[in-house]
Amino acid sequence: MFDPSAVLVISNGNNPAVLGMVTEVMKFSPEVISCDDGKIAERLAAGNVACVICFARECADSMQRLIYRYVCGKSDAVCVCFTESDNDENMFPTSVFGEECKLVIGTKLMLIPINTDAATLRDMMLLVLGEYAEKSDIKAMKEAYWRVVRTLAAGVVRKYDCCGRKKYGCTYLTSAIAIVSDDPERLELVTKTLYPAIAEETKTSAANVDRSMRHALYGGWKRSGGKFSVRYRDIYSVNFDLQPRNREFIGGVSMYLAARYRYIYDAGKRLAAQAVLVPA
Repeated sequence: MFDPSAVLVISNGNNPAVLGMVTEVMKFSPEVISCDDGKIAERLAAGNVACVICFARECADSMQRLIYRYVCGKSDAVCVCFTESDNDENMFPTSVFGEECKLVIGTKLMLIPINTDAATLRDMMLLVLGEYAEKSDIKAMKEAYWRVVRTLAAGVVRKYDCCGRKKYGCTYLTSAIAIVSDDPERLELVTKTLYPAIAEETKTSAANVDRSMRHALYGGWKRSGGKFSVRYRDIYSVNFDLQPRNREFIGGVSMYLAARYRYIYDAGKRLAAQAVLVPA
């Protein structure tokens, strides 16, 4: 839990995306500072910035070094950087910042694709910044967490073209990846707990869940030309040379999401430890 006094938004222009994000941030932080790159050093030198928000297009190498030194030097400071696409390897690259950078990517350095849909982006910001608020709405944050997790899982399933004419397998894979990415231990009990839980949720049988997933993966595998690979920077990668079994695909994709969006899953763990107070 942070004890912030300010959120710093770095921008060199009246970018609508910037203004929209400032609006979102103002809901959670008591003080929002917006500045261009000429005043960043001055603002950070004050030492009262808890969260730095920047945009990859406007974030030069010198600015990245300045932000990196600041957030790594303060235990309660983080940076949220909006990247132009899913490929964020030009931001805080290990070739420049060293291997130790891997330890802070996803925790103190949070990289979010700016092309994320607006609703998911709002939920992500709620998870990242909601804890800063004096009165956090834990119930709303938990609901936002599960919406984000399911959206991330669905995005990967679509990416690998596992959704053919029959959508059931796609739906079941999305649920399985969402559950396992939140709780990896569920992967060890696929047939005993995971499939039955999805079956109960979707009013079907565990056997049908298993079968529909296999058919969805088979279709995606054929349409992809027999090649599935999952990679995030040089932090995590897995290649499927043969058509993956349900368990292999769910596990590989879940680990990818946990590495790519570690700040989301860390927020989920913190929320899980907090009780939701229900009015009498």
